[in-house]
Amino acid sequence: MAKSKLTKKLESKIMKETLKRGTFGCLEVKVGFPSNKRFVTNNEEIIDYMTYNTNGEIRCYEIKSSLADLNSGSHVSFVGHYNYFVMPRKLWLELLDKDLVTRYFFEGVGLYLLDDDGSFYLERKAKKKFISLGVSTVLIESMLRSLSREANRYYKLIEKI
Repeated sequence: MAKSKLTKKLESKIMKETLKRGTFGCLEVKVGFPSNKRFVTNNEEIIDYMTYNTNGEIRCYEIKSSLADLNSGSHVSFVGHYNYFVMPRKLWLELLDKDLVTRYFFEGVGLYLLDDDGSFYLERKAKKKFISLGVSTVLIESMLRSLSREANRYYKLIEKI
């Protein structure tokens, strides 16, 4: 399924927000190794956006553009030291209005919001969660594989020029 314009805008905003010296990010990080069923959880996971920094911290971001997107059945991958939802403010207000916040938000999950005027901000900080060295290793290896995939896509685009 093609990504909506709003989803692409949310991706762009969170990438710009997290782009700092010593922080590395990647969209669509497929976690684990399906060939030998070595997953972080019981499910094959795809993290919408993940960062790793030189302090060894892993942050996972779930990008949701609508209530339908939240209800799509896609697994929410909050497996990092810090975990966040990234969404339009309108969706956040809808969740509050329908009293659905506790259905989607887990203890310690942070929140980034995008306003109609294009402003993007951290609404709620995430709390640090312990993850084992084994899980951390799988996440970093998964991110490296995903970054390699992105580099290959980039070089294929250049070859076409």
